[in-house]
Amino acid sequence: MTVTKHTIATRFLHMGVALLVLWQLGASLVMQGPEGTQTGDLLFSAHNYVGLATLGLLLLFWLNVAVRRQGSPSAALFPWFLAERRADVWSDIRRHAASMKKLRFPPHEDSSALASAIHGLGLLLMTLMAATGATWWVTQPSATAGVFREAHALLANLAWVYLIAHGGLAVLHHLRREASLANMWSLRRPN
Repeated sequence: MTVTKHTIATRFLHMGVALLVLWQLGASLVMQGPEGTQTGDLLFSAHNYVGLATLGLLLLFWLNVAVRRQGSPSAALFPWFLAERRADVWSDIRRHAASMKKLRFPPHEDSSALASAIHGLGLLLMTLMAATGATWWVTQPSATAGVFREAHALLANLAWVYLIAHGGLAVLHHLRREASLANMWSLRRPN
């Protein structure tokens, strides 16, 4: 099984963001938001404050990405602005497609350009979701609040897709003994 060594800060932030986003998405399934002159229920109120905490944690995650020396470099997470990085992503997409044509699961690679780019998109998606939720919250009851509410709802649907796919693939790689969940879900110091 391959071992990726992430810093404790990266693992803590990843765990925190993942758990808060899961809580937020789960709460959104049962909470009662504001309608007309009615304010939302207690769970909706908690969702607002946990959302602000999530946004704060995401901003710390961005800071960590900017200053860390270990883990995926920023250019790998956001390859869209460098021709060489984009070429790496396309090469990795072709590698995955070739495996899938043979009805095989592509082998896990710690330094996969596609996986790094997808992680970057996930960080961006969760940040946009938290930011639109926070902006909706502070702009109520203005006319522009509805735009942020709609954007927040759309991004939340994408977040479900991302979390199910990302978590599912992580579990699949773990079960195939290609990568351990402990690489990202442990607070022990790396060996």
